[in-house]
Amino acid sequence: APIEHPDRTYRGPFLFLSPVETKDEAVMILEVEHLSFAYRPERPLFYDVSFAFEQGQVLSILGANGAGKSTLLNCIANLLLPQQGEIRLHGTPLSRLELREISRIIGYVPQSHTPAYDYTVRDFVVMGRAPHLGTFQQPGRADYDLVDATLEEMGLLPLANRPYTELSGGERQQVTIARVIVQQPELILLDEPTSVLNEAEVENLYKQMRKIAAQVHAVIFVSHHLNEILEVTDRIYVYKDGTSVGSLDTRDADEAKLTEMMVGEKVELNIDRPEPVDPVKRLDIQHLTVRSAEGDRKSVV
Repeated sequence: APIEHPDRTYRGPFLFLSPVETKDEAVMILEVEHLSFAYRPERPLFYDVSFAFEQGQVLSILGANGAGKSTLLNCIANLLLPQQGEIRLHGTPLSRLELREISRIIGYVPQSHTPAYDYTVRDFVVMGRAPHLGTFQQPGRADYDLVDATLEEMGLLPLANRPYTELSGGERQQVTIARVIVQQPELILLDEPTSVLNEAEVENLYKQMRKIAAQVHAVIFVSHHLNEILEVTDRIYVYKDGTSVGSLDTRDADEAKLTEMMVGEKVELNIDRPEPVDPVKRLDIQHLTVRSAEGDRKSVV
C-alpha cells in the first residue's frame, strides 16, 4: 500500500527486495528489514527497504543516478545511521556488533577515494589487514606476502613502491579494490567500481568478482551500466522514482527488459541515424603518446 510521507506525497517502497529463495544449506549473510533513511526528515531518500542476501552470490542494484544506491551501501557499511529499520549480519543486528567485527565481515569500495598521505601502494593495501591485527600490532611477513600476491594477480605489482597520491584515477580504484580483497571480508560492497577503469581493467575486475563469489563470499555491485550487470551478477534488483519495480535472475534478463523496468515503458535501444551530410571535423588528435606504469612510452595514434 502507498505510504504517506511527511512531505504529503504518496510513494510505494523505494526498494523492497524480497528474500532470496534459498536451499537449506544457504547462508544468509545480510538481512535488511524496513530500512529508512533521510538527509532531511521531511523528504525520505528511501523508505521500507527490505531484502536478504546469501553467500556465494553477486547481487546488483540497478537504478538511476541520485536515487540513493550509494546511501544504501553506506548504511550497510555502517557509515550512515538509518532512521528506521534494522541491518543484520549472520542474524546479529549491526548495532550490536563491534566495529572490528563489522570490518571483518564487510569490505567497502566507494565510487572514489581521495588520498591524504603519500603512502606507497604496498603500504596502502596492507592497511586492509587492520581488522585482523591487534591494537598496536604491525603487519607481518604473511600480511605483506598476501599483499604482494594480490597485487601480482591484479597486475599491479609494478606499482607497489609508487606513492598512492601519484596514481591515475583508474590505478587508484584498482589499488583500493586490492586493499579490500586483502581485507578478506565475507561481503564486499562495490559502488560504481568501473567508472574510471579502462576496458582491460574492467575485465580484470570481473575476474576478481567471479573469484570472490566462487570462494563463497558475497558481492553487492551497484551500477547503471546494463552490460556490466548482465556480465557479472547473479540477481538484479531494479527501481525507479523511489519505488521497487521488481527483481529477476540475470539469466532471465536482457538490456531491453531492464531498460523497460527502469523507464516504465519499452525503449528502442538501436536507433537508425542518418549519415551526416558534409560533416565538420570537431576533434583531431595526432601523434599521441602515453607512458605505462613502468615508464615505457607507447604511441597510440
